Amino acid sequence: MSPVNTLYTLPLYLNSNIFGPEWKIGFHTYMLSGPSLTSAGICGAVMNFHVSGATPGSAVAYVYARGLGNYVIGNGPCIGTMLGLDATVKLGGISGANASGDATFSTHVPAGACGRIWVQALDLSSCGTTNVIAL
Repeated sequence: MSPVNTLYTLPLYLNSNIFGPEWKIGFHTYMLSGPSLTSAGICGAVMNFHVSGATPGSAVAYVYARGLGNYVIGNGPCIGTMLGLDATVKLGGISGANASGDATFSTHVPAGACGRIWVQALDLSSCGTTNVIAL
């Protein structure tokens, strides 16, 4: 008899091995929190960048770089915040979030940027960062 009280009635299988009822499978699930970034448009024209989940009424900064990395902001209101971009990071622009925490920034993106530039946004109130997207 198994020393473990289990609700599994059938054996578990892993890589063709059979494990009895004393084996349990555990996993963790989680959801990412904080603002998220999406884009619409094409390189060589105007692209729209949309942030959802920002602090209502806060300023949102849009930054870009030539590569991925872990650049740490060295000054300003979010000093010490780590971005998902490398040290080539530059400020693309700033927009304000509405009462729902949504912010939009539109800018012309050169055709040569596609496949070579990464973009991320930063909530300047909470210093929360978004996902990084490739152009």
